[in-house]
Amino acid sequence: MQLSKAWILFSIFALILAGFLSLFIMLGRTPYINEWMFGTEWMRRILVVHVNLALTVSFYAFITGLFLVIPSSQTHVNKRQLISFGLALAGTLVITISGFIPIGEPILSNYVPVINQPFFIGGLCLFAISLIFTFFDERLLPGINKYQQKSFSHYPISIIPILQSAGIILIIGLLNFLHAFVVTPLELSQNVYFELMLWGGGHVLQFTNMAAATAIWGLLFYTTTQKHFVRYRTSFLLFVLYTLPLCFTPFLFIEGTTVPLYITGFTYYMQWGIFPVITVVIVIVITKMIKNRNYFKLSTLLSNPAYAGLVWSIFLTISGFMLGAMIRGSNTMIPAHYHATLGAVTIAFMAGAYKLMMFYGYPSPSQKRKRQEAVQIFLFGIGQTIFVSGLAVAGTYGLARKVFGEEQLILSAEIYFGLGLLLIGGLTAIIGGILFLRNILRYLMGSE
Repeated sequence: MQLSKAWILFSIFALILAGFLSLFIMLGRTPYINEWMFGTEWMRRILVVHVNLALTVSFYAFITGLFLVIPSSQTHVNKRQLISFGLALAGTLVITISGFIPIGEPILSNYVPVINQPFFIGGLCLFAISLIFTFFDERLLPGINKYQQKSFSHYPISIIPILQSAGIILIIGLLNFLHAFVVTPLELSQNVYFELMLWGGGHVLQFTNMAAATAIWGLLFYTTTQKHFVRYRTSFLLFVLYTLPLCFTPFLFIEGTTVPLYITGFTYYMQWGIFPVITVVIVIVITKMIKNRNYFKLSTLLSNPAYAGLVWSIFLTISGFMLGAMIRGSNTMIPAHYHATLGAVTIAFMAGAYKLMMFYGYPSPSQKRKRQEAVQIFLFGIGQTIFVSGLAVAGTYGLARKVFGEEQLILSAEIYFGLGLLLIGGLTAIIGGILFLRNILRYLMGSE
């Protein structure tokens, strides 16, 4: 439990650091204000570090913490687990520092942007190795009997197959990165090289993110109702169906990474592989919430953080699916789609973190604290929704993605309006992130 707690807290502080850096990114997109910034190259460097802290370090550290709560025969922390945690800390420190070293070009490749310098790449590799060391573990093996023998007060066994699915898919994604590294031609330009090398694994990791968010939905539903949203066997079957297709991703590398099979294959995997099972889960959760509406009253939305987290996470997931279907060309509708989806994952993790604090032995919060936690989630959800709306509006009227400052071609009042929404929503979400840190620090300091 102490190691799980360490990974969760590590994840939280990485997310807060990423949120702090996002302030500079928003200012770099804001008309007039961006003229005071340090230049587009510096902005891209900070953007790379921000994305990796928020979507790589924070997400997979949190998933690791969840994974380590799955029962196993181990009764103490072994040396391999300690080494893996140390590697994760070292890799994250290197990633952060590298953003302030003016060496290497920032490459805004999809899913995993990089800075083309050995320092940054080495930090990413250290973090990836730490995940491999942790997830190659007996916890990946199914077996309801061994779980039924354990006592869970805050951790339903119905989410264990979902977490195992997330772990297996994470390993598949990392192996895809390695495979792409081996077969991608070095003579390509650095932009094309990194885009191709990171394309396949980056798509696979989105399956991991949504599986982890779904597991948190099960946790939030359980802590609110003391009921499982699905049976263990149903959960197991659904996420076997979710995971199994990804075992065939190596076939997309048959002709290398420079052919349409590789590019379109992974695109179709994400387009058609995530939403069927996740949509089934959403329908099940909403149906169960209606059946248990005594626990899910509108009047308690701002007093129950688990309820608030469940609602906002599902809402943003559905929004992300809808925005993804609306993508036409390379504009800010694309980041609107993934900020909605990844915002849904972030909110799930925030609400889940509050519940895990009790699992780690911290006292249950007072009703006042619960209201503050629910308001924090509500504020972050509102901010993320406005932020996503701004990106969607600007993208609808043709604003290109991955441009900042003078590079932005603002050709209409609608784009100005969208960028205004982006700033308002982003600042609101940052306030929500700061309040999240405050709430977590209260648990750690034992204060009310």
